[in-house]
This record gives sequence, structure tokens and C-alpha cells, in this order.
Amino acid sequence: DMSSLSSLFLDFRRTASDLPGLFSGDFHVMLLPLLPLFPAEERVCVPGYYSDQTYFCTLRETYTDPLAPYRCKKQLKAGRCMILEVNGLGSFVFTNHHRSDLFLNLQRKFPGVTSYVFASDGPGGYFKILKDGRIQRKIASYMWSEGMGSYAETRGAPCAYEPQADTFTSSVLNEAALMARVLGANEYAEWLEAYLPQLFRAHFSTPLIADLPGRWNGEGYLEVHTVALPTSRALAARDAAAALPAGRAQGRLSAEAARWLVEGVEDVQLSGYLADHWVGSFVCAALLGA
Repeated sequence: DMSSLSSLFLDFRRTASDLPGLFSGDFHVMLLPLLPLFPAEERVCVPGYYSDQTYFCTLRETYTDPLAPYRCKKQLKAGRCMILEVNGLGSFVFTNHHRSDLFLNLQRKFPGVTSYVFASDGPGGYFKILKDGRIQRKIASYMWSEGMGSYAETRGAPCAYEPQADTFTSSVLNEAALMARVLGANEYAEWLEAYLPQLFRAHFSTPLIADLPGRWNGEGYLEVHTVALPTSRALAARDAAAALPAGRAQGRLSAEAARWLVEGVEDVQLSGYLADHWVGSFVCAALLGA
């Protein structure tokens, strides 16, 4: 009858493995690429949201086969957190406190580990990449949760995406050069510190963006474009540095621009196809600008 069918359907929903179901609606989760996150034989204590709040982490094997999202959500509604360890990925830490210090304390507990935070209030959300307590990358839309709103924001340039095999311009530095023409001096410096925070830190290591793995070997017509990449980087970095006030960040960016210019000039002094290619125009523009 219908009552039996309804009961079977409800039972199926409660026992079906549905990891994506935990990433719908309102959620707050941190991914740490570590397995296991805590020793199974120990009861681990992690500070939580308030100064007097502590999470006591214990292993619950009964939740793992099959994974039942309703159990996890039930625990979250009760103010607890859930840690799901997924082979090949790492540990997903779920909590219903959007401004909890739990994630911050987990970063401190595992220094040097890159972690990833995802959050959503339904229509909005954000994504963060963190390392050693610093935001490396953040993309956020407007969100409203727990009675407070947070505005759309982008922090950190995607430097890890460069260079690609057929890239001849730097999307990261071109954006920086463009914003130098759009914003006023003070506003631009503030924007660039959020976009390329490593330029403003006490300790800076080169390169700002990864160098090419090697010089063009004469093979591959697309790969020849990468020879123009250092000079296009030099052009954009020089324009971005010129918009900054004198100081540590400007000096670092100018030094990177000079290094890329030298690298670009050296690479383009070849013969054959490269010498006749339009790549040389990038070098001319960079030298004239210098």
C-alpha cells in the first residue's frame, strides 16, 4: 500500500550515499587534504566558536556505511561538527557556525597545510584557499548568515594558473596594470595588496609568478608564444609598479619587471621562425617603455 511505499522511500532517502547532498542549501565546510585527520584511538579536543566551546572529536564507524547525509545534518543542527574522511581527497569538516573559530584553530593545528573553505547561504557563497592562516585566494558573492551580511570580494591573484603551454600574455599582471589605470593611487595600493598580498609581506621570495619550465626548443608552433611571456609580464608589471607609491612593494614589482625584461630579450635573440615571428614586437615595446 501507499504507506508501505512511503516508508520504504523515506528509508531509502535516509540511507542513500549522497555526498553532494551535503553541499546544497546552507553549508559551511573546510577541506584538509589529510587522512586521517585525527588518530582513531584518541579523543581529540579542538577549540570552537566561543572561548568556552570545545569540540571533542571521536570516530563513529556507524556513519560510514552507507553514508547517510541526514545523520550528518542532524548533528549539525544540534550544534556539533562532522568530519568525513574521503579516500583520495582528504577530510571534510562541516559546521553550522559560519563565523566559527574552528577552521582557524584547525589551520593552527596543521601548519603548512593548504586548506580549502566553501560556504553557502543558498543563493550566495564563497570559496577560500588558506595556508598558515593567510588567505591565498578568495572569491565571494554577497551572503547573509546568522544576522550579518558579507559583501562580494575577490582576494589573491590566481598566480598558480600561469604559465600555460601556449600563453604569451599574463592575465594576472594585465589585470593589475588595467586596475592601475582605473583606480586612484591610494585606492589602487589597497586593491593590489589584496590582489597580490605577497608583494607587501615582510618576507618575499621570487618569482612572483612561476617562471617557464624551460626555453623554447624550436618545436611546436603554439609553444613559441611563451617566448613573448616574459616581456609581456615586464610591460604589465612596470605599469603596475609605476602606479604604486615608493616603497617595498613598488621596489619588488619593479625588480621583477626588470628580470622578466632581461629574460625576454635573451630568449628572443634566436634565429629562424622565432626571429621572424611577431614575438619580437613585445620586446620592442618593452625596451621602448624601459
